[in-house]
Amino acid sequence: TFTVLNSGSAGSLNNGTYVGFYGSGVNGSYTVAGGSVLNVSNATMYGAVAVSSGGVFKATASSLFGNLMVATSGILNVTGGSMFGSVTVANGAVLNAKGAASAYGAVTVSSGGALDVLDTSLGMGMFIPGLELIGPLTNSGTINMTNSGIGLYNDGTTNSQGCLFNQAGGLLDFWGNTGISGGGGYTFLVNQGRIVKSAGLGYSGFGINFATNSGTITAQTGPM
Repeated sequence: TFTVLNSGSAGSLNNGTYVGFYGSGVNGSYTVAGGSVLNVSNATMYGAVAVSSGGVFKATASSLFGNLMVATSGILNVTGGSMFGSVTVANGAVLNAKGAASAYGAVTVSSGGALDVLDTSLGMGMFIPGLELIGPLTNSGTINMTNSGIGLYNDGTTNSQGCLFNQAGGLLDFWGNTGISGGGGYTFLVNQGRIVKSAGLGYSGFGINFATNSGTITAQTGPM
């Protein structure tokens, strides 16, 4: 069974799948319990969403204004659309991003957590960023980029602060010929962990500045 409560109340999903919110505005906060799946498409959600262990939250072409928290063994799939609140990926949790999904708030990948930036192909060998960051991304876990890169935008104002902090113990892994691009004139990357190119024979690179690099950068295959 599951229960969904709107109008500013707390809501929860338990042991079921709720498919809906197509093209609608949704208020309230939600908890996706283990064994449950919450799907939203072309929707606007104003409340926070907590994905519990074993829960799955799928958002397609939607605007998510509340904070998103993904617990151990929880999964958050975001295809296109925008995340305006903070996003926290716990140890053992996964955030899958594709289709130029945008993050305006702070994104935090905890140690043991994973951010998978998935293949977003336009055909004929052309790709768009799977994830666009207008807010800061702090990684203490693993970021995997599969033939789809990350775009950062930072214009030096409080509204656009796209940057990437790869902490000690963090891994940024290029699973293909992709890169990290920047716009706005103020994007930067701080690397205290590891950056690895583990797949792809073509070029992978950075269109942003390194503020500092006290970690390691290794090309296991192809140029970087």
